[in-house]
Amino acid sequence: MHDDVTAGALPADRSAVAPGAVRRRRLKLALRIALSLACLALLLGQVDGAAMLPLLRRLDPWWMVTALVVLTFDRVLQGAKWYPLLRVQTRRFGMREAISATIAAYPASILLPSGASEVLRAVMLGKAHGNVAEIGASVAMERVLGLLALFVANLAAVIAAYEVSHHVSDALPAAIGTVLLGFALLGILFRTADRIPFPRSTVRRALPLVRATKRFIAGLTGYRDHLATIGLVLLLSAIEVFVVGLAIWCCSNALGLALRLDMVMIATPITLFLARIPLTIWGIGIAEGGFAFVLATLYGVAPTEAVAASLTMRFVEICVALPALVLWRHVGVSVRHAASDAVGP
Repeated sequence: MHDDVTAGALPADRSAVAPGAVRRRRLKLALRIALSLACLALLLGQVDGAAMLPLLRRLDPWWMVTALVVLTFDRVLQGAKWYPLLRVQTRRFGMREAISATIAAYPASILLPSGASEVLRAVMLGKAHGNVAEIGASVAMERVLGLLALFVANLAAVIAAYEVSHHVSDALPAAIGTVLLGFALLGILFRTADRIPFPRSTVRRALPLVRATKRFIAGLTGYRDHLATIGLVLLLSAIEVFVVGLAIWCCSNALGLALRLDMVMIATPITLFLARIPLTIWGIGIAEGGFAFVLATLYGVAPTEAVAASLTMRFVEICVALPALVLWRHVGVSVRHAASDAVGP
């Protein structure tokens, strides 16, 4: 859509970050670390440590390998579902580059604040060609559609859980409301985002940011002409929720827990949603607490067992992320080569 390298290039000179901004950033990080530790301590205080250790000691290696394979497939699926959105913005890169950039940026979702991996994806692919704003629009749209798919999956989980406990009927209006609100906001974005007024006269040093913001918004609103692509990515995002639930179920089997697949699938959407709340690092403590709460409320699963499955899943995520660090050094080179060999706009 927007692939002009020279006109879209980012400015070469960057002003130094203000000391006040650095202090605020460090304070925010310190608060998130403190809150993460507090949530983790509160969570572990609700479980029986003596009962958890035997569970962790009897981990089945074959189920753990299966969980690793499933979660690795999830990372590939995330890159594959991003590719149709990326292709709308530029045809410089193939699906291999999209998947490589997604996997290479994955560790940032663990180590850095929420959204950092998305920013890195856009920078890795777009910096050399001056289309970070357009690629960033494709990443943002993928995140929006992923959240919408999560809302739909959560609604499906609430409906399925109603057969287990009628108490969840209280959550049904909220689940329906989030789905309707999500699609309404997407429609509003498509119709009105490109009408946002920008001041004609502004500080000279801010002009590149204003131009990049305009291109980013133009990239987002351009997807209204690609509704089939939107539908495809929504479907793939829903499948991705199922794949993550399957990985959690494999972890529970590795511990020898009697958690059925349907039980885990009902608890997975709310767990993934809570993990996206940027209050703690990596959603630690909040996601595990939500997973344990749903299973305890609906099925009477002991918190110790639910937390053990969640922590095992965290370990699997780290194992999948570590090899991605190797890609970090090489993905930039491969992406540049692929872009230089690309044919067409």
